[in-house]
Amino acid sequence: MLRFTNDKTKYGLLPLNKGSNSETSHIFVNGFMSDEKEEYKAIDWKNGLERFIKPSDKKFIYKWESSFDYSKLKNHIPFKNGFKHEMKKIKHLLPLGASLSTVTRLNPFMILPTSFSSFCLEEWKISKENSIKYGLSLAEEINTLKISNDKIYLYAHSLGVNLVKNTLIELGKQNIFVEKVFLFGGASCIKNENEWLNVCNLTKKGVYNFYTKNDSILKYIYRTVELGSTPIGLVPLGLKNHKLYNKDVSDTVKGHFEYKKNLQTILKNLKL
Repeated sequence: MLRFTNDKTKYGLLPLNKGSNSETSHIFVNGFMSDEKEEYKAIDWKNGLERFIKPSDKKFIYKWESSFDYSKLKNHIPFKNGFKHEMKKIKHLLPLGASLSTVTRLNPFMILPTSFSSFCLEEWKISKENSIKYGLSLAEEINTLKISNDKIYLYAHSLGVNLVKNTLIELGKQNIFVEKVFLFGGASCIKNENEWLNVCNLTKKGVYNFYTKNDSILKYIYRTVELGSTPIGLVPLGLKNHKLYNKDVSDTVKGHFEYKKNLQTILKNLKL
């Protein structure tokens, strides 16, 4: 069911090509820091996948409250004078001989004002809670829009992966299966093995988990919020299931937000 916030902003499953009669549906789900208008044109998804999906297929973007939008970042007190101004101030606080790039690589939280670090963590917690709530809502919409009989392909990034996991578990209760699921930089715990086995078995042709060892967001923010838990976007899912395909893309993807611009490279060797 479509959701509305107090400012009447619509959330839900939004069609990207209206009027298609195709019986194949592709659903894109963004992750953390994606609650902005430009994200819902899904240009990055469409460009990255244009070689792999038919132009006539139905395409949707799922709009949800992923938290930490750029307006919040801009208005946050530590950055009221501009990001560059604040970074210059931070450089003066570094240990003697330490470079900003080195400290950032080791732990980006070390260079951030304490209030901003707390702000990031709080926004992440809100986003995770919303990924559960909206996961159930997406399952409901797939039924409501009568696309549950289509061949459904799901694509998710970051906390969108957690959302899609919850969607699939809910669809399973209704005996609805999807074709394939593609997970990029998943901000979802690797320890939930029974849930992930269930997810794999709810697909007809498999789950693809793409991960990179270069993801600082998952290394630091996720692990801090989740008390050291490891997300599937950093390591392979260690399940024995013939429908699970783990793909290490560390050579191509150098950070949490670099998946979608590298989709063609990531997917070119897969038989899709």
